[in-house]
Amino acid sequence: MKTSPPKLPLRAARFVRGRRSALARGAAAGFTLLELLAVILIIGVLGAALYPTIASSISGGKTAACEQNLKRIGEGLAQYNIKYESWPRKSGVPFFGSLIGRGVWESTPANAKRLTCPAIGWKNMMPSQEFGLDLEDWFRPDNFDQVGPDHSTYAGPDLSRTKLRKFPASGNVAIIADDNYGDGFEGNHDTATNVLMGDLSVRRLEVFELKDSGDLPSDESVTFIPVGPDSPIELLQGLTIDE
Repeated sequence: MKTSPPKLPLRAARFVRGRRSALARGAAAGFTLLELLAVILIIGVLGAALYPTIASSISGGKTAACEQNLKRIGEGLAQYNIKYESWPRKSGVPFFGSLIGRGVWESTPANAKRLTCPAIGWKNMMPSQEFGLDLEDWFRPDNFDQVGPDHSTYAGPDLSRTKLRKFPASGNVAIIADDNYGDGFEGNHDTATNVLMGDLSVRRLEVFELKDSGDLPSDESVTFIPVGPDSPIELLQGLTIDE
């Protein structure tokens, strides 16, 4: 004959049920903590895997913004030509700084920002510190004699080497480009250099393409395209940051 287990007193039964409930809650809490740690680990792995893609997207966005800057400068030079029937008369940074310095563009922070590469950013530039000037005052007519290399990370034409006789000029002549002369910044962009041509089109020069063509050394240490008279790229040799 089958016998049933003895019944626990009511108080003891409540104690046992309470212990079981506490153990179940502890097990559930422990499992939740493991899940949380697993999620954190997965997020960390995904973040590490996606970081190069995110960084590349940010860099690409700045390169595209730079292209838009140069297009706007090209439009400004067309306005300058309508007003003065010529190209600006100064070399280097003052060449395109003339858009504000000679009153074609209003002297505003937005316009001043268009005259330097967004990949570097105007906060890294010197004039506000050195001359005590606000951004909108960098290229003002009454301050224009002070405009120089510290006011932009674009290089303009060296008019002693680059002859601009007609407007627009040849589409094979560079008139403005990312500076890429170092000063702690090396290249403005990671893998490309934007160039405004004499016909006001914008050309993008890619480092890897110039390496493939043999115009740049294939050495991995070469990560940007020098601009200026010592550039290995003939197109960029007629540019300067100095007047």
